[in-house]
Amino acid sequence: MENKVVEEKQHMNIPLMIPYKMGNFHLSHRVVLAPLSRQRSYGNVFFQLHMLYFITHKELQKVAF
Repeated sequence: MENKVVEEKQHMNIPLMIPYKMGNFHLSHRVVLAPLSRQRSYGNVFFQLHMLYFITHKELQKVAF
């Protein structure tokens, strides 16, 4: 239990973990995650090939799990 308190104190000393206010947003930390997808379409328009990919991918997920 004592280790947990020490870890929490050390955790709060890291600038990335300190709460932050940005405009109207109140953030509990400063860690952000970049988008995990890629946009490869021209003019931000999806093609039938994209739809086929997502349908196939969805079906494969059903089989895998």
